[in-house]
Amino acid sequence: MKKMRIGIEQNLPAEFFVSGAAGADSDFDIVTLEGRTGIEMVRAGDLEIALVPALSVIADPGDIEVVPAVAMSSWRYPFAQLYLPGGLDSKPDRILFDGRFREEANLTRIILKEHYHLTPSFEAVGSLDDFKDDTPPSIRVGNDVSVDRSRGLYLDIGQEWYELANYPMVWGLFVMAKGSVTPEVVRHLREVASRTEKLRTRWADAADRGGAIRRFFLEDVRVRFDDLVTASLTQLLDYAFYYDLADEIRAFPVASVEISESDDGPTPIL
Repeated sequence: MKKMRIGIEQNLPAEFFVSGAAGADSDFDIVTLEGRTGIEMVRAGDLEIALVPALSVIADPGDIEVVPAVAMSSWRYPFAQLYLPGGLDSKPDRILFDGRFREEANLTRIILKEHYHLTPSFEAVGSLDDFKDDTPPSIRVGNDVSVDRSRGLYLDIGQEWYELANYPMVWGLFVMAKGSVTPEVVRHLREVASRTEKLRTRWADAADRGGAIRRFFLEDVRVRFDDLVTASLTQLLDYAFYYDLADEIRAFPVASVEISESDDGPTPIL
């Protein structure tokens, strides 16, 4: 297989998810993206594959397909949290978020309405760093969220989704240009996922890990596109339409690929 480029965001979950693709003999080159440009770069032909948020695929699935068999989901997600300085009882009327993280904001809006009957407005800002001394209700996203905390209540958005939907939240899906997903690509990405699974303990035991992040790598993050992921995406599709994040309920654009028995066992992949 020709070496292919995978675009990922610069965060620990994405880096872990593709860690099985590292090495000089890998079939993939990992490209770290600035901003959420993965889908656009795939459409433009600047990348063969990108790891992108599930909600971004639901909102704009044109000209792309999702690679089956591999997906990044989790029961908890310490890298995206809702900060409420006054707790839930304060009933905030406005929540700020960094404009790069609109998917996390939309997910939080769904959770607050469905789980807590709260309907604050959401306001995108250039950066939350300007509010360090007096942080308003806000969505905090990044590698340091679980360790860099001020007083108040932090809600893990991934755990909140699990408690609402009873399924793990789907944070990342591989997308490719429509019609370009092949059995060979799927096989190689499944091999990457298998190697990534074997690296869990190494990631969890890294010197700077602790608490929720260590547990995330050991227990929470999942790498397979299985029935739980499918069920979670079905819930997301319904909510996305209800909350005007998608203009219609459409079939999720998973590429239809069959792996022959001689290639990968007798069971066809989605």
